[in-house]
Amino acid sequence: MPIDIVGDNYGAMGEIDIVGDDDLDALEAIVSGIEDELQMVGAAPRRNPGKWNRIGNIAQRMAAVRQVNPNAVAFKPKEYNAQGLQQIGVLSAAIAAGASVEIEVKPVRPFKSKRFVIPSNIGLFFVVTDVAVAGKSMLAGKGEVPGIAFAENSEDTNVDWDTVNPGVPLNLTVKNTDSVAHDFRAFVSGLAVS
Repeated sequence: MPIDIVGDNYGAMGEIDIVGDDDLDALEAIVSGIEDELQMVGAAPRRNPGKWNRIGNIAQRMAAVRQVNPNAVAFKPKEYNAQGLQQIGVLSAAIAAGASVEIEVKPVRPFKSKRFVIPSNIGLFFVVTDVAVAGKSMLAGKGEVPGIAFAENSEDTNVDWDTVNPGVPLNLTVKNTDSVAHDFRAFVSGLAVS
C-alpha cells in the first residue's frame, strides 16, 4: 500500500479494507462504534482504556469522513523505521544525440527525494524535460530545465518531490542536447525507511 513518509498515522481511503495491525484491532475498531451500547449491557469489558480511547477517536474521525464518502474505511499504514539519508543512482547508457529517454528509478523502500544531482561534466549535455512520481509531474510547469541547474556545485539542488513507494517508480525524462551520444548519470538523495 502506498504511504507518505511525512503524514498522519491514520487516514481514510475508499476501496481499501485494512483496519489496524491484525484481526483483533479490526474487531475493536468495528466494536468501538457501538462501545457505549455494549458498555451499558456489560458485553465489552475495557481491557485497555487507552487503546479504546484511541480507537474511539479514529471512529469519530471516520464518522465525519463517511459523511463525505460512505465507502471510506480506517486504515493504519505499515510502521516503518527511519533509515536516514540515502541515495539512488540514475543511469542510462549512450543516449543518442538529440534523443529523449525516460529513465525509471525503482526504490526498494519508501523514499522521499530531497536532492537531485547531475554531475557538472554531464549536465552540460542534457536537459530534464520531466520528473514524475506515479504519473504526477514534480516540475512546476512544462519546459526543459538545463541539466547544469542540478550540478553538484549549483546554488540549489534541493527538491521536495512526492514519496516514491516500492512498485511505483520515479520517472525522469532527459534529452541529450549535444551532437554526439552521452551516458546519463545522476543521483537522487533523500529520506528512506525500512
